[in-house]
Amino acid sequence: MQLYWNESTKQRAWLALGVLAIMVLFMWPHAAWASESGGGLPYESYLTNIRQSATGPIAYAFAVVGIVVAGGALVMGGDLNGFARALLLLVLVASLLVGANAVLSSISGGGATIAALVPAGGANAVGLA
Repeated sequence: MQLYWNESTKQRAWLALGVLAIMVLFMWPHAAWASESGGGLPYESYLTNIRQSATGPIAYAFAVVGIVVAGGALVMGGDLNGFARALLLLVLVASLLVGANAVLSSISGGGATIAALVPAGGANAVGLA
């Protein structure tokens, strides 16, 4: 049996080969694509600083002050317009969220920690050097 190649058949074959090559390239597992050691994004350090500032002791103090001031203004404020009431409720909710994070982290000891399992006799008790 002899195959007869015309131009359109050759173009389709090259197109199929190219698509296959691109699919193999993108589906090929590379360790470098999934690695976590490396530069990272340029704004990650700024976001980490903001997160640490929003969960520290100063944020907890601001949360307590916000709860007291917003709660007092809502209780004793009398007749407030809709915008002022919505703004005070926003401050109250944000303060409760930040304060709850600080309270829960102080109760639980600062989040989940994984301790190393070491036998009572130390590492040498199980035959490790």
